[in-house]
Amino acid sequence: MMSGYAQQIAPLLQQPNASYGRGIEFGVDKITNTFVWIGNADVAIPTDIGELRLYNQYRSSAFRTVTLATRDDQFSQLSWAYPFSSGLKAIVRQGWVLSRDSRSVGLNSLERLNAAAGIRYEPSPVGMVEALAGIEASSQLGIRATRPLISTSGWFQVQDLQIGNM
Repeated sequence: MMSGYAQQIAPLLQQPNASYGRGIEFGVDKITNTFVWIGNADVAIPTDIGELRLYNQYRSSAFRTVTLATRDDQFSQLSWAYPFSSGLKAIVRQGWVLSRDSRSVGLNSLERLNAAAGIRYEPSPVGMVEALAGIEASSQLGIRATRPLISTSGWFQVQDLQIGNM
């Protein structure tokens, strides 16, 4: 498989795939004085008006000593795809990224919220291209910004490529 990337907007350019496949995963773990919670989901619901998909990745940790330090990391994406001809789909995606840390570190709070709509062309299982446009709001270090966004992505897979026969 060949791929290339420029600066990318992770929640919009590519739909993530969960390492555990489609479904829901949750758990808790304790390592010495550190507690770790996870809550992940990758659920697709086919309907008469397209496919609705929820992807969520959550991790929280708490470190207990004299004080309690916590960190939360959340990544969510809600998407809808409607096929309106062979290989061509209308798509809408909404992404949310949140990272918070109770300690006074340089980046103790970060948030991104975005939404985009566009088209996806996938003529066969070996290639895809899509284009999206929308808006994003972000907050970091107390500074808020709202900007338009545009994204294009694509891939193609080359299998058993032979050039010449010597």
